[in-house]
Amino acid sequence: MILFDTAEAAGQFADGSVDYIRITNLDSSNYITLRMTSGDDEYFVKVSAGESHILFDPVMDTDDDAGVATASLANIDSIKAQANTAAVDVEIFIAA
Repeated sequence: MILFDTAEAAGQFADGSVDYIRITNLDSSNYITLRMTSGDDEYFVKVSAGESHILFDPVMDTDDDAGVATASLANIDSIKAQANTAAVDVEIFIAA
């Protein structure tokens, strides 16, 4: 799990200090699902075997108001990875 908050602390990154995140699924056959949360909002990304998911700014928008075409970006609070069937190795690279 990767955590973000307003200030750096053990095991968490300060909002606005992260320039690059790469999460790589090192498994050869199983996919992982990344769960990104911001408050009560969340979104999910499937990362296939051997693939990576890259973020250049840890913000997200999950606003589902019908008919609204604007984004209200918010800082990501956490990123969690879940394997689909068996345990997998995941590589996380973060540049701040």
